[in-house]
Amino acid sequence: MAEIPELEALARHLETHFKDKILHRLELTYTKKLNSYKQDFQQYVEGQRLHHVTRDGKTLLMKFRRGRVLGLNLMFSGLVKVVEQDEKTEFPIASFYFKEGGGFILFDQQKQASVSLDPIPSAIPDVLSKKFNSEYLENHLKNEISEIKKVLTNQLIVRGVGNSYADEILWQARISPFSVAKAIPKQKVQMLYQSMQEIFNLDITSFAELVKSGSTANILDFHKIHNPEKIFSPSGAKIMINESGPRKTYFTEEQELFK
Repeated sequence: MAEIPELEALARHLETHFKDKILHRLELTYTKKLNSYKQDFQQYVEGQRLHHVTRDGKTLLMKFRRGRVLGLNLMFSGLVKVVEQDEKTEFPIASFYFKEGGGFILFDQQKQASVSLDPIPSAIPDVLSKKFNSEYLENHLKNEISEIKKVLTNQLIVRGVGNSYADEILWQARISPFSVAKAIPKQKVQMLYQSMQEIFNLDITSFAELVKSGSTANILDFHKIHNPEKIFSPSGAKIMINESGPRKTYFTEEQELFK
């Protein structure tokens, strides 16, 4: 599934290209996952000026001047391509063409990507939102007996932290992924929050440069720990892999265990 840095960089890229342009034509090729009638989508957004393209969790949001919103969920294999007017591509889910020329296409060979009309906003904070701060994190950890990695990847607590990024964040904060959440000292929780912000923002910058140049990369290429091709951490510790759960956990002995 596309990760936060990829989606944030893509949202900024689309905004740069299409902000304040009028959506002339919306083609919905794959309609099985629509949350409303195809005609509703076209009626409410065709002819409307695009105000902003943002990201919330793992959904791209196209916000139009009159209040309508389209949500784009790329899922595991969805991709977005900026195109010339009327240009086509294989496996289209939805195509967006603008009055001023050009557009973009959401496509997915597996047909898992989707478009939604006026998606309901979540009350759960996004990992890069103002609502998610160190105080919020402290309040949710202080009585939590689960392992810290499970807490960070729980989308009912904070949205956007996936399996691999949880490993990266915990390594940078030097906290074992197997630590009991409530046992982590306040100072370490603050370091954990700082690590989350630093890692995501750094990778957003890196992905933005790639998107701008038309290049692509595997998210694992940016990882220091959660990368099957790496044997040692940047500081020289051997990377270990725990496969006891549904997903692999990458960690080193540099990380302190709190029980």
